[in-house]
Amino acid sequence: MFFIGGCMIIIGSLLRVACFKALGRFFTYELSVRNEHKLITSGLYAFVRHPSYTGALCFFFGQYLCFFEESSWLVACSGLFPRDEYVRTCLVWGIRATLYSTFAVYMHRRMNDEDAMLEKHFGKEWKDWKRRVPYRILPWVY
Repeated sequence: MFFIGGCMIIIGSLLRVACFKALGRFFTYELSVRNEHKLITSGLYAFVRHPSYTGALCFFFGQYLCFFEESSWLVACSGLFPRDEYVRTCLVWGIRATLYSTFAVYMHRRMNDEDAMLEKHFGKEWKDWKRRVPYRILPWVY
């Protein structure tokens, strides 16, 4: 799991960096529309409407896999987890599921807010893009 998590962290980071570069000065951490804002619809944005969030989900899921790996320091050595293997495994997977679900719900709400903001600002241009790119996070899935 550690190797898979590490790969997910790298892939998620690369996706985020590519999105930051594609958006340029239009990228902000808070949802906002800048002066002379343009709707970016090329590159990764031609496949999904929120590729930066795809990267974030991939990054954080990778972190959860690494941090809560059975042999990680946090699980194996910190003393915070029970010694019984079955109980520890159930607890680790429960923590992973809770963290990932919480983050996914937050990202879903943020995507809804961002879509509403962009639709309000760009109108028909955004609606046309949404028709061409119906997927928010993962092509042909969601």
